[in-house]
Amino acid sequence: MKPLKPLKSLIISAKGEASFSEEQLTKLRPYNCQFHNIIHYPLEKKSLIHALDGVDVVALTPRIGYKLDDDFFNQGHHLKAVVVFSTGLDWIDIDAMKTQNIQLYYLKEYCSTTVAEHCLGLMLNFSRKLYLSHLKSMGKVSKDTSLKGINLCGKTLGIIGYGRIGKKIAMLATAFGMTIIYNDPVEIVTTQKRVSLNVILEESDMICLACPYENKVVVTSDHIKRCKTTAYIINISRKQLVTDRINELLDAGEIAGYAIDDMINPNQNLENGVLFQTYHTAWYSTESLENGLNQWVENIELALNGLS
Repeated sequence: MKPLKPLKSLIISAKGEASFSEEQLTKLRPYNCQFHNIIHYPLEKKSLIHALDGVDVVALTPRIGYKLDDDFFNQGHHLKAVVVFSTGLDWIDIDAMKTQNIQLYYLKEYCSTTVAEHCLGLMLNFSRKLYLSHLKSMGKVSKDTSLKGINLCGKTLGIIGYGRIGKKIAMLATAFGMTIIYNDPVEIVTTQKRVSLNVILEESDMICLACPYENKVVVTSDHIKRCKTTAYIINISRKQLVTDRINELLDAGEIAGYAIDDMINPNQNLENGVLFQTYHTAWYSTESLENGLNQWVENIELALNGLS
């Protein structure tokens, strides 16, 4: 009987082998993994496809800069498993993977605390005019710019999507004395009140989007027009969840402000402080990286052991 051919694995990360601790590398070395870094991104698609020649298991991150689509999975490579440093899977064509009989391993949970804290930071930025205060102290906006804020205590926070992150946001906001209402397809055992989307829009002082992106806009132009003109929307999920007319609606004063963990307007008007963008950093903390890398390594081991 012929001995089994060793599996070939490729790990693609921001710093290659340097992304991992010595303890993590000790776990990976028995598998003779190859490492590749992405110093400049997006990683050229042709380069990635070429690198996958003969590879059985590839581990990568959304840093590659594009979707793993049907075209990608139909390139004639011999992939048996893909292990991603990601919880969200909207950048992966799962149906195409199933067609090619490729297994998918992803992170179940690694950054919900960090994202929830980021959400509270965005809320505080608006309530206390933190960014405008910084700009004013640097002479970047007019001396006449108002820095008057509001209290979070006593205000209503409406959370759209009451999963792990939504629950943690509620816990943190409760400590500020906020009233919590939520909207979710599933009724969850909680002391908080589940309401319709319209109630969230009409009654909330702060609205947080913590739901996954499922190829549809959740907050349309008409939805925003139902909100209080003093309301703020905080989107720590995907920019596609909110109408692409959001800049126009902000200029029209339909809501008081919009914070998004992405970038939608590189030429924003700094003076009015109604738009705050954090360029997809809500997940990014020392603790999240450590948790995520540990789970990623475990999943790489599971994939390689499962295919052996």
